[in-house]
Amino acid sequence: MECVIGIDGGGTKSLLRMVDTERKVVYEIVGGGTNLCAMDSKAVKKNLEDIVESAVAHVPDAQLLSICIGAAGVIDEENRSFLKNVLKAYAPHIQVFDDAHIAMYANLKNDCGIVLTAGTGSIVYGRNRQGQVLRVGGWGHLMGDEGSGYQIGIQALNVIARNHDMQKDSRLFRALLEYFHCEDFQSLVGCVYNQAQDKKQIAALAYVVDESAKQGDEDALHILRQSAGQLVEMCDILIGQLCLEREPFLIVTNGSIIQKCHIVAEEFRTLIGKKYPQARIKDVLVDPAWGAVEIALEHAG
Repeated sequence: MECVIGIDGGGTKSLLRMVDTERKVVYEIVGGGTNLCAMDSKAVKKNLEDIVESAVAHVPDAQLLSICIGAAGVIDEENRSFLKNVLKAYAPHIQVFDDAHIAMYANLKNDCGIVLTAGTGSIVYGRNRQGQVLRVGGWGHLMGDEGSGYQIGIQALNVIARNHDMQKDSRLFRALLEYFHCEDFQSLVGCVYNQAQDKKQIAALAYVVDESAKQGDEDALHILRQSAGQLVEMCDILIGQLCLEREPFLIVTNGSIIQKCHIVAEEFRTLIGKKYPQARIKDVLVDPAWGAVEIALEHAG
């Protein structure tokens, strides 16, 4: 049976979808993250091999024609080559993109517009009517990821440290104490530096910020509104570069921060609506793995 594989590789988890040449799904699996900018390359290699080998084992009669992966953290040719080298043992045709590209491919089709991904990290991809494709952001947690879960987590830790120095208590501080199972600020500092060393763990703190904001914590509300403003700024840059403001266009939103954090989503929609009333905003309808599948089918020979 001739098959292709599409992989949506995120910073926290990766989704593999294997389909036959008629686009019938024959296997799916969720595995670990594949972000080379936030994870050790050995861990990325293992996570990727685990899900592909699981697919091969569960569909033993599959003849893999092509694999496409869209992975968070694909920022240069070295990253692309690494992922290609991991996957080339499984199929003759390998395509590597970042995760926002396959989300755009899956959801925009031939429309003009942009796809905003804001989860653990953040990136914006877009295409205009002339077919020009550009990106803004996606440069990793050390050089970018504005408005992302990671940045929300970092901002929360910054705020409670500053509040501690000012001898100011807050609901957010108490929520973080509970999250880390700590009794005071000093033990919290130790837990943060001992337990929250990678991007995924810091980004998980966005949930604590969201819950605190829902309960009225002003610091948490400010952090989330600031996140929305940063995401709007990223979109604004790309909209200008693609000259999309001249006519109606689509904004597709993807990722846990922009989809599940209602304060961020509402603030984002409000700010975009004021500046670009002609823009239509919708959540991603087709998961990015389908974009990877379609690209893999195109290159299946």
